Amino acid sequence: MAVPRRIIAIGGSAGALDPLIEILAKVSPNLDMAYFVVIHFPSNRTSILPALLNRTTRLRAVYAEDGEKIERGHVYVARSDRHLIVNDGRVGVINGPKENASRPSIDVLFRSVAQAAGRRAMGVVLSGLLDDGTAGLLSIAKQGGRTVAQEPEEALFAEMPRNAIITGKAGSVLSASAIATYLEEIGNAQDTRLNGAVGKNARPDLDTNGMPDDEPFGAPSPFVCPECQGTLWQLRDDTLERYRCRVGHAYSEQTLWEQKSESLEAALWAAARALKEQADLSERIAENARSQSKNFLAKRFEQKHRAAQEAEATVRDVLLGLRPNEGPDIDPAMKGQVQEPSQRA
Repeated sequence: MAVPRRIIAIGGSAGALDPLIEILAKVSPNLDMAYFVVIHFPSNRTSILPALLNRTTRLRAVYAEDGEKIERGHVYVARSDRHLIVNDGRVGVINGPKENASRPSIDVLFRSVAQAAGRRAMGVVLSGLLDDGTAGLLSIAKQGGRTVAQEPEEALFAEMPRNAIITGKAGSVLSASAIATYLEEIGNAQDTRLNGAVGKNARPDLDTNGMPDDEPFGAPSPFVCPECQGTLWQLRDDTLERYRCRVGHAYSEQTLWEQKSESLEAALWAAARALKEQADLSERIAENARSQSKNFLAKRFEQKHRAAQEAEATVRDVLLGLRPNEGPDIDPAMKGQVQEPSQRA
């Protein structure tokens, strides 16, 4: 059985379920396409997405199985806590390092689809937070595939599609309904350039997070990996800055900032707790010393009690200022920014 003519990779996070269903419910099962879906989901939960898609669409939705053949009209849904890739013309399910603090990662899927399908690939970024998928769209575009972002004004969480747009990686910006129409159009179009098309540098030797085995490291950065504490190496791809450690954990700039912010917040809360314990213990020692007429010792620990209280208050003030209200999720300059589908094959 031949691999489907088009490989459609769809990724999203918070708020992506409704547009995903709207898109797939409108496409015909007769199109020579296969669909790969990564939706960020808690790693300790089991998604019911395949069952939901089977009830609401005419496509055949399944959990991805490692090594299975890719069939037209099928939707391959990433399993919880596993990366989904296309590798050597088959479905791949791998337990690789997290990317953008996520497993499954949209970038991992998109990158593998770019390598495997070339011009036959299409990447779609739906509603979500941060910027997983942006670097993957660049990989697809470089291999001649199509790239689409959901219209930010329509998205429940605009950050993910917006990042794909402002970095110039989305060739088209469309509503969910228009994305479905676009899929029908390219699915019905005849283009002999797609016959046997694969990535310009297609290689089956992908590592445990869908990176080519010979992916070069950049310069070492001053940062350490939030996951394993190893050195992060700086990678520059077109206009994108990314970071990757030697074992494969990878981050966009925004995701790295978020991870570092979470680590900082956790450290500050630990400091606040330790200072409160120190204040309470100092107060108890001072009271015991006072009851035994050890006035010098009591005075000393009363001072320590006040110092610890003041330090705790300072740390709590810092914590309150870590995440100020940053305003609306949608950039006012992007309102109404809808692009027609590009003419790329």
